[in-house]
Amino acid sequence: MDDNYTYMAETTIYDTDLQGKVDSSGMIAQYFGKEAVQNSIVLWLTSFKEDIIRNSGRGGYVTQYLYKPMSPQNRINIIESIVDGFNNDYVPAAKLQSIKVTPDYENNQWIIDLVVYVSVLKESVPVTSVINNLV
Repeated sequence: MDDNYTYMAETTIYDTDLQGKVDSSGMIAQYFGKEAVQNSIVLWLTSFKEDIIRNSGRGGYVTQYLYKPMSPQNRINIIESIVDGFNNDYVPAAKLQSIKVTPDYENNQWIIDLVVYVSVLKESVPVTSVINNLV
C-alpha cells in the first residue's frame, strides 16, 4: 500500500429540497452536511402534524401556535414546544444547544434561532427560520 494513502471514514448527512428548488441541471436540489441539517430543521419547524410520514402525531410543533395572537405567553409556548419536539424527533443524533424565539410584531412574524450540535458532524449548526404568524 502507498504510504501516502489515507482512508477517511466519513458519515454523510444528506437531504433533498422538498419545496421544489432545483439545481443548475434541473434536478431536485440536494444538501449535504450543515446545509442538510439546516434544511431538515427549517422544514421540521414549519411542518404540520399531518406532514410527518408514518407518524402523524409528530410535527406541527410551531405551526399549532401560528393561529393564535402573538404574545409573550405564545412565545413561551413555542419555545417549550420546539424543545419537546426536538427531544422527540432529533435526539440522540442532534442536541439543541440554544433557542431564541423573537416576535416581530411589526411584520407579524416569529424569528426562530437555534444552535444544534450534530454528533456525526462534530460541530454546532446555526439554524434561523422566519415564520409568519397567521392571525
